[in-house]
Amino acid sequence: MDFDFDINFQRDRIQEMCKILRVLNAVRSPEIGIPLSIQQYKLLTPSVLIGRLITAHQHLLALKISEYLGMNQELVIKHWACSKITASLAIPDAALLELLLDKMMEDAVHFLGKETVIQAVARSTTKLCLE
Repeated sequence: MDFDFDINFQRDRIQEMCKILRVLNAVRSPEIGIPLSIQQYKLLTPSVLIGRLITAHQHLLALKISEYLGMNQELVIKHWACSKITASLAIPDAALLELLLDKMMEDAVHFLGKETVIQAVARSTTKLCLE
């Protein structure tokens, strides 16, 4: 049997479709529960989907998807840090800073900057958490 492959084969298009399908499968999982079609995803845009995942406090998935798609992860990391700070009002600032820095990846500190994390933990930047 002889298989002839088209020399004009659109490899990039197939790779892009595989990325889309991986993202859709991740958000369609029962734990996340966002039933999107490909058409809805394209109309919604990946940025809006990341925003919805952030709003649903699905920070890890939002971070993984934004990394997978080559998007800026700063918004996800900032929202996660602010959510952690807001939910941890009973924890002393020093302990909260230690907790945040332990949980953050090196890339996260790179995106946020250590000063930003320290200011947020000191609660002098509540505006950051409200944005």
